[in-house]
Amino acid sequence: MDKNSERFKELRNKKVSLTPFAVGKITAEPIRAGQPASGRVDGILEKLGVASFDFCEEIQGGRDSQVYKIGIQNRAYALRLLPARKYGQFVQEKKAIGLARENGVPVPKVHAIETAGGYAAMLMEWGEGMTVMAALKERPELAEKLGIACGKTQARIHQIQVSPQDRELRSWLTPSREEAGILSAVPLTDSENVLLHLDFHPLNVLTDGRNVTAVLDWANAASGDCRFDLARTFSILELVGRKRFEKDPDVLDNFVKGWRAGCGIAEAQSMPLFYAWGGIRMKRDSEAQLDESGRAKIDAWVAGWLAVHRRGTDN
Repeated sequence: MDKNSERFKELRNKKVSLTPFAVGKITAEPIRAGQPASGRVDGILEKLGVASFDFCEEIQGGRDSQVYKIGIQNRAYALRLLPARKYGQFVQEKKAIGLARENGVPVPKVHAIETAGGYAAMLMEWGEGMTVMAALKERPELAEKLGIACGKTQARIHQIQVSPQDRELRSWLTPSREEAGILSAVPLTDSENVLLHLDFHPLNVLTDGRNVTAVLDWANAASGDCRFDLARTFSILELVGRKRFEKDPDVLDNFVKGWRAGCGIAEAQSMPLFYAWGGIRMKRDSEAQLDESGRAKIDAWVAGWLAVHRRGTDN
């Protein structure tokens, strides 16, 4: 693709931002069993309007923020902390979560966002249920049903039209030259401005074993073509999820089968190009953590989907 062409310049300026995906096991560890929280958290909660609380537990494994589970009058809340300079991220997350909640997507309610003590803070409901990842490990026979539930929930997100004033939910990063080359071949559709989660996977979705009870982590949320979101999820499941289910590949196969049925991905057009894009984006996001074999695996994924696309256009 000619880097001086108008199409390339357009794509270079197109905002397509995904942040790195990392899998971490979430476990609750009390800051100090039976004792008050640290002065830092205490002061932040006070700024958020919480005068007293029953307990405070730090949650290990938060992807992009410090997370605490707070007990207030027999109810559980999540306190998330980022450096104060990232306050805008919480503003955008709150907007995306609000849009999702207004349209029937199960999400924790955000009660307040504030800056205090050098931190940006968000106080929200504590999501009920276990992660879908945990449910798949405990009840593998439910994999396809859980996949269907997740797919339907993601499809519901994609039914949410984003108004012009809300389209800049988050500034997307400029695509790399490699990404721009792929995106230049993607046909434009009328579904460009629906809500996208962009980190929808079994660790960010909670379930009661049957239904989805909460969708978490809206840090990547944006508006755009739903195929980006579907490709992002599929690339995560196949390139990262496979490692989690090396001994039980059928569990992931059944989950993916259900997810595809639930979200209607079979009906989406031009998906091979989006799958290739998803692989390139994952390599870009995870470059520091990838070894040679990891890069080779992603490169093979990208090459495979580009070959599928070429075969389709040749017919």
